[in-house]
Amino acid sequence: MILPGHLNTLLEMFPAGQIVVIDLRPNDNYQRSHIHGAINFRAPASFVSRASMEMIEKSLTDEASRSSFDKWYTSKCVVFYDKVVEYPWEAPVAEAFFQKFKSKHWPGQVFVLKGHYREFSQSFDKYIVGTTITDKAVKYLASLEDVSWDKNVSFQSFHLDL
Repeated sequence: MILPGHLNTLLEMFPAGQIVVIDLRPNDNYQRSHIHGAINFRAPASFVSRASMEMIEKSLTDEASRSSFDKWYTSKCVVFYDKVVEYPWEAPVAEAFFQKFKSKHWPGQVFVLKGHYREFSQSFDKYIVGTTITDKAVKYLASLEDVSWDKNVSFQSFHLDL
């Protein structure tokens, strides 16, 4: 599991494309507020366990989500979040994805945001988009267009002190 401050560090270190973020909340919550670039995925763990990766990708509602999800294999990590997750057993969909990724020999890491999404969204609001977006988020999104990312950032240099 990953704490909000550590997720902030991940988002600062790696450009979009090296991290896949998956929002497990209902679509109306996602539309109101979500982490920039997050994919909204709402399905039972049993579906994830049984479906092929192609079928999971096809179940996503829009082309942008399908395109982002398609990058899971080349990403350094995948981060899941829900309304609130205090214990790993409260995120069975994340566990099902983790098992599926392992079966495909994916070398990355899976994290689940610990605690309330609201805590992350209030503490690190520059990453939050949706129908309610802050000035910090508007500035952050504008900065993404101006920044030239170093594509050679090494995931090995990132260490979480949990």
